[in-house]
Amino acid sequence: MIVESVEYKDEGDIIDQEVFSQILEMDDEGHEFLYKLIMNYFQQVESTFENIRICLGKGDLQTISQLGHSLKGSSASMGLIKMRESSERLRKIGKYKEEVDSSISKQYLLRAAALELECTETEFKRVEDMFINFLENSTIPPNN
Repeated sequence: MIVESVEYKDEGDIIDQEVFSQILEMDDEGHEFLYKLIMNYFQQVESTFENIRICLGKGDLQTISQLGHSLKGSSASMGLIKMRESSERLRKIGKYKEEVDSSISKQYLLRAAALELECTETEFKRVEDMFINFLENSTIPPNN
């Protein structure tokens, strides 16, 4: 299998090429391993987004932080740069009152988490498009 290498250097990076190359080394020619890995990631992300929305409604910043932490780890292991960064921001927002400034309004942090969730969902759409393109064409598309 020949995989086209694409350099990702700017701020719009979607994927860490080195991490993705390591994943591809574990894959077979039919991409069965990668397909399962991607589909599991997609399911986890969608479930996490739904759980974060529930937490926003309940005002549960602690669980938002935990969900952000979990998503950060999964995104990092897939080499997804912006998803990892956005998930880390969700984690930090959830812990901000506890770790940084206890005087900040919980409502302010919930609004910040909702906005960050929107950004994360937008980035996830880019990730979905990239992985679908890869599976259909066996190449990593350049950044848009």
